[in-house]
Amino acid sequence: MTDSMIATPQAHTLPDALRQLLDEPALQQILGLPEELVSQLSLWGIYPNPKEPAYFMVRLSLDLGEISQEQWAALCKLSAAHCRETVDVTTRSDVILRGIHTTQLRGLMEQLAELGLIRKGAGGAVLRSIVSCPLVGVGKDEELDVTSVVHSLRAALDSDAQPFPASLKIGVFGHTDGCCLTAGQDIALSVGYAAIHGEPTLGFRLWVMDQDLGIWIETENVSRTLKILVDAWIDYARTQEGDCAFADAVVAIGFDGLREKIEALSDEALIPVQVLAEDEVFEQNDHIGVAAQKEPGMYSIGVPVVVGRLSSEQMKKIADMCKRYGEEIQIRLTLKQKLMLLNIREEYVQKFLVGLRDVGLSINANPIRRGWLTCTGSEFSHPAQMQVRERARHFVEHLENRIRLDYPIRMHMDGCVEGAARSSDADIHLIGQRTIKDGQKIEAYSVMVRGHVLVEALAVTDCLKRLELLLKRYQRKAQPFESFARWADRLGEKKLLKIVEEEVSHPLDQD
Repeated sequence: MTDSMIATPQAHTLPDALRQLLDEPALQQILGLPEELVSQLSLWGIYPNPKEPAYFMVRLSLDLGEISQEQWAALCKLSAAHCRETVDVTTRSDVILRGIHTTQLRGLMEQLAELGLIRKGAGGAVLRSIVSCPLVGVGKDEELDVTSVVHSLRAALDSDAQPFPASLKIGVFGHTDGCCLTAGQDIALSVGYAAIHGEPTLGFRLWVMDQDLGIWIETENVSRTLKILVDAWIDYARTQEGDCAFADAVVAIGFDGLREKIEALSDEALIPVQVLAEDEVFEQNDHIGVAAQKEPGMYSIGVPVVVGRLSSEQMKKIADMCKRYGEEIQIRLTLKQKLMLLNIREEYVQKFLVGLRDVGLSINANPIRRGWLTCTGSEFSHPAQMQVRERARHFVEHLENRIRLDYPIRMHMDGCVEGAARSSDADIHLIGQRTIKDGQKIEAYSVMVRGHVLVEALAVTDCLKRLELLLKRYQRKAQPFESFARWADRLGEKKLLKIVEEEVSHPLDQD
């Protein structure tokens, strides 16, 4: 294993604390679980289905979204046997197993533990998966391999001795090619330079709640600096009643206050980030396609996973190809719900492309399919107002059959206002809700375009119709090589609203 690979946790048995929870008699009663038990199970990524109390979801926390070939092959078999033959990818590069009956939960968790896939921290008030560019360690244009930084942060912050007031989300990015997603993270680190002895020196730029603090951090000091921020949050939370998110502490302390704390506890003056001449990265990089890695003769392949859901058939095909073409091949999941295969030798690239295409995982997918992102939905998310992933699949299949776009478009769907599908980096964001129409409660969506709410509470069919009208107008009226983001920004909110409010005949009106 190279230094750039994330070490797979060693195989072990079920932790005693988790075993005690799984032995609770309430799990077998199927009459609804005590709130305290639900809370404790969530720390291990185990969640009951609110609509089907006998069934559970298990989230597997994967730093950098990396999973070994052995683990992948085993998950394929487990999903076929216990999880409705599907596996979901989350917006934090994690894996979700669904539809696990309470009688099978203990056995499944034991098998996951043997694979090294059980970690306290898959849910609840803990440090969530640390995310990054999926090409960490192998990317040809990578400026910093952040693998060791992620390991250090996990070791420094992941402690049972000092529980967090709420979940904590961290991103560490060593690329500057459009996949640095500081939005959606409580704390983020991106490539940064400082003038040290008159020379630009590589390190990290510190972001808090998507705000650049203007501070340069040397690689060796990352864990210490972030520990100061986390301790400040914990200290503040002790003075509050009820839940206290990291954002609450940031608002109370202020960005200047955070800088002062870092400086005071570091025993040295803060080093400002040096601003270099650089172009704004307007279009995000989803890494779909084939790309050469830094090691000559090695390539990566990125494919979209429609609405973030993989079938057992797709997983088995991937497992078989990886086994056939090289043990050095790595599998990673991305925070944009994509699948990455790394370390593929040049002579095997075409074989992989054909094999992936045969199971519906093509690098040439319609841009609508390519750019869709979804939350968990009401099946296992308590705040969600409606089922999301199958509804999103219906939207994707309808739109891609009627529209052929030339450029990717980021369309995100949420089942509630919590925003797990991230409005911050969406071109179009659909937010699910329930509303009253003609005296009946119906499922509806509010439509956001480039961060602005255009219309609220559209019934599902009406929402799909308006989306189609909007995308067809973009298809007809965009300038050559103009992305949807640039086109929408050029038109502005009023003109976009006029488009979606147009009254025109549409096939869906006949449904």
